[in-house]
Amino acid sequence: RRLCLMNDLTALAAALAHLGPTDVALIQGGNGEDGAIRGIIAPGTGLGEGLLVTVGGKAYACGSEGGHCDFAPVDAEQLALLAWMQQRQHPVSYESLVAGPGLAHLYQFCHSHHGIPETAAIAQALAQAKDRIPVIVAGALGDPCCPLCRRAIDLFLAILGSEAGNLALKLYARGGIYLGGGIMPRLFGKVSFAGFLLGFHAKGPMTSLMHTIPVRLILRADAPLLGAAHYGKAEFAEWQSDDRAR
Repeated sequence: RRLCLMNDLTALAAALAHLGPTDVALIQGGNGEDGAIRGIIAPGTGLGEGLLVTVGGKAYACGSEGGHCDFAPVDAEQLALLAWMQQRQHPVSYESLVAGPGLAHLYQFCHSHHGIPETAAIAQALAQAKDRIPVIVAGALGDPCCPLCRRAIDLFLAILGSEAGNLALKLYARGGIYLGGGIMPRLFGKVSFAGFLLGFHAKGPMTSLMHTIPVRLILRADAPLLGAAHYGKAEFAEWQSDDRAR
């Protein structure tokens, strides 16, 4: 008789309160506060952002369209990237750079701007692929690795870290920032996250604060379903209560 439609990031945010120790990996420790706002940023097909806030003992999850905010370059390389992207689309959002299609943009930019040559095998695989993400990730993690793919991944992590830090500041996410999506777990333990943390920390007078905010990577693949299940269970209980009241 009733139907509840959920944004996928709302579902993922709803899962944050129910993740166990083995469901996440710690990227940065900190002084997380119980009950404080938690933020989620998830690069995948798009760049999802959301939050979980607890009020009166009840958790409220909400997705957003934060991935469509304007990209803000932080160094000379990223300024060149912005100019390069503006020749191809306008406006240039974070989603256009640190989501699935964005990784291909970063690969092409690094080839053009830095002059890093393509390998024949990667170029052929990209030409034949419907989804370029696995090709670039595999190239970056291969032995030997593709220098162009690795440079694209490093730039991806630096920009993602900067936007994750922006989200943490806007939410004052003392409960922590969580990284979701399908790309990051493939990289964890195989490439350095130093560039991510450098971008996350580089917030001027707020740099010391950024070091205190925990950052966790969600490893559990079905986390959105977990969040949807708990959200639905709570909604169903309220519906039953409403029905009884009538």
